[in-house]
Amino acid sequence: MWIWLLILAALLIGYFVLYKKFATLPDNSIVMVNGGLGAGKSLFTIGGGVREYKRRLRSWKISKVLFAWKKFEKPVICSNIPLKMDYVPLTKDILERKVRLPYGSVVVIDEFSLVADSMSYKEINNTTLMLFIKLFRQETRGGIMFVNTQALSDCHYAMKRCVNSYIWIFKRVRIFFLLLFKIRVFTINDESTLNVVDDVEDTRWYFLTKKVFKLYDTHCFSGLTDNLPVADQVINGKQLEDLKIHNYKDIASYVDYESEVGSNEKKKRK
Repeated sequence: MWIWLLILAALLIGYFVLYKKFATLPDNSIVMVNGGLGAGKSLFTIGGGVREYKRRLRSWKISKVLFAWKKFEKPVICSNIPLKMDYVPLTKDILERKVRLPYGSVVVIDEFSLVADSMSYKEINNTTLMLFIKLFRQETRGGIMFVNTQALSDCHYAMKRCVNSYIWIFKRVRIFFLLLFKIRVFTINDESTLNVVDDVEDTRWYFLTKKVFKLYDTHCFSGLTDNLPVADQVINGKQLEDLKIHNYKDIASYVDYESEVGSNEKKKRK
């Protein structure tokens, strides 16, 4: 009898120790992930999104058996980047709410600011995007969205107004078949300035398996430039006698405004 009590006590202590060390994701309809370049935002977002999708898929299968007389829509995972699994590509019709996702679905958006940044309000239907984000949980009847970006301030205001907490990735560690993310969850108290208040929990670890690497191409956006000419003209710097910079070049020095920017402005005026 005493042995079982000791085992139970050890299990309880172990549970509380792990609970203090390992994090759970915020119970929000939008899980926002931030972090520096190469911190593992895409890994975290896709891994967390796929894990949640598989959990929902298991729940759907169980519900079909236990409540066979009811009709349940099969949830899907929707992504703006290709996934090595069955998924629904994120389209303009979905964002504009011309079609809807099955109830309980999971949406994964990598680099949200590329979809709609802070300046996009000049070019898109802001009301439509705001309704997609603001009513997402209700219109998908419990759906969840995993989103990442370099900085929340760079996102469209419709997203900033709906996010009240975000995950910041401090570091990523590989241990055998595990990926460990050191994260912290922050809450936001002022959308206009994005001030943060005391963190919801202390810095903790969140883990995924290395299988997530097989789900997507970690350099998927390189497809935008893979077919461009390669700048491989190398200068023999060892023979340079003058290492001073005499002409500072900013982005304006590399752009032909007359041919590129000017022509675009003329098209807009037309």
